[in-house]
Amino acid sequence: MLATAAAKANITYSLPFAPYKTLVARPVLFFLACLVLAACAQPGPRPGVGMNRVDVPPWARTGVHPEYPAQTHLLGFGSAAAKDAAESAATARLEQAIVAHALAQDGGMLQGTQFASLVTERAAWFTLGEFEDSVRRDLAGNGFEFVALRAIHKGDLRLRAAGMLADARAALAGAPDPNTAGDLRSRVQTAARAFVLAARVLALRLLAEGAVDKPALAAAEDAALAIWELPGLVRLEQGGAGQKAAFGGGLARPLTLKARFRGTDLANIPLLWSLPPGLRGVVQGDAATDAAGRATCTVLQVVPGGDPFGLVRCQMDLNQMTPQPTGIAVPVWAWQFTLPCRHNVELVVNVEEVVDDKKTGFERYFVPGLQQWATRRNLTIELARASERPSEYRLRLEGSLSVSTWLEGEVPKARTGGKLKLVDHADGRVLFEYVPGLLREGRPGNTADSLALVTLREAATDALSEVCARLLVLAPAPGEEFGRGK
Repeated sequence: MLATAAAKANITYSLPFAPYKTLVARPVLFFLACLVLAACAQPGPRPGVGMNRVDVPPWARTGVHPEYPAQTHLLGFGSAAAKDAAESAATARLEQAIVAHALAQDGGMLQGTQFASLVTERAAWFTLGEFEDSVRRDLAGNGFEFVALRAIHKGDLRLRAAGMLADARAALAGAPDPNTAGDLRSRVQTAARAFVLAARVLALRLLAEGAVDKPALAAAEDAALAIWELPGLVRLEQGGAGQKAAFGGGLARPLTLKARFRGTDLANIPLLWSLPPGLRGVVQGDAATDAAGRATCTVLQVVPGGDPFGLVRCQMDLNQMTPQPTGIAVPVWAWQFTLPCRHNVELVVNVEEVVDDKKTGFERYFVPGLQQWATRRNLTIELARASERPSEYRLRLEGSLSVSTWLEGEVPKARTGGKLKLVDHADGRVLFEYVPGLLREGRPGNTADSLALVTLREAATDALSEVCARLLVLAPAPGEEFGRGK
């Protein structure tokens, strides 16, 4: 009203200060501005740890890099949870790939040589640093795993090899004598230095010229043979050989060795324990001999493959004794043990078939079927009790298959019962149990006896399938594949 009256009276009012510059107005305006901004803002993040999807490039999954195709490049991949470990693995694999590629350029000229028979393991006679900026790198990760790549163009590798050949030959001229005397470790290290110097010349000339350097080949063979013959000079005392592997297990006692070289205990020598190719199992052996030259190995489990005997192998771990992997395969020390197979296992069967608490007066199916199967499989089988024949292993199958019947009105019904146990006859261990679980219903007019026989035959068939499958695993035959054959 005051403003209206002033307007009518043509009166103008003026304030001594702007309202937005007062001490009271400023905080009020700031507060209102914050409310406006808060109303316009997006909702805040949800509580908890945020997860953003991180995808790796296709080459990290497929091993095919678009910039470094395998047709023109040598590749080394490494994957690990840590970045440094992945890159170290990729570097090591490319170093090995360079040696393998070099030896592949021999055109068959190394075939049949002593070198080819001695150098059969992965080798790394060069470091990637020697090839400088010719080595390409890539890395991918998703937060849980890193995949590293090292690559070198085959053409660049050939040019680099040609430039390195003269220095390698000069180094070979000053190589040590691989046949010098000394303790075993020093002899390995000396011979390994001589071998690598010769092998580098051999590989570089193959890369650069595709030709075999015969003097380098002879020097490499001489040094490799000096290493290869050392295990044969070790005086070895072995213990634990000749044991019998348990069904589904390993050896009861550990395997032992005591090694001496030139009258001195072979102390702190790194070892590798393994099973030969084709034999699966789990072994745990000492990583090195102790101060007295002793080491042990425990065979926790071994899976028979059909042969009556198995081996555990031990060899010196050359890669732990030399600066670079030489690729030389040294002879192994071996322990032989007995394995269960089709020819040394006897199966003792004591199984009853029962129908409504009766053991006679009906046809049996399980035992005759098992006898027929065992005869076709050349598995020795005895009924009721073990034979007097000597046998390395015996299995005992015992228990019963039973059928009980009843009538519900005019409808007969049948249920199976009993239990079968496959037992190691030597120690009583239960290796397998089978409990039939069939419930069958006939039709009006069927007799309980006829339904009982049908149910018994079906239960026997199922039991044979289960038991015979276990026998195939516990007592296999040579070259037999599980589940095949008559």
